Amino acid sequence: MTPTLVALALINKTQSALAEKFNFFYDMYWGWTFSIYIAFALIIWIQVETIYFQSVMWLQTFYIFYAIPLIIVTLHPSIRGYYKK
Repeated sequence: MTPTLVALALINKTQSALAEKFNFFYDMYWGWTFSIYIAFALIIWIQVETIYFQSVMWLQTFYIFYAIPLIIVTLHPSIRGYYKK
């Protein structure tokens, strides 16, 4: 649910005082920052799952290969420029 809300926020550029309190990149829109948070949380979650279950399934591999391009696209200079305050 949270990734969907962040995606909608990125599309609409809605303002949120609560989300701004957790935005560590003060010069960037909060939705941009939260997309990085979500990608890193996904990577950490999959790594913990892999260690806990001591196996790797195709879905875990899919989500890792989903999170890495998400970070790359988010950090692209044109995207950064678009979401700069």
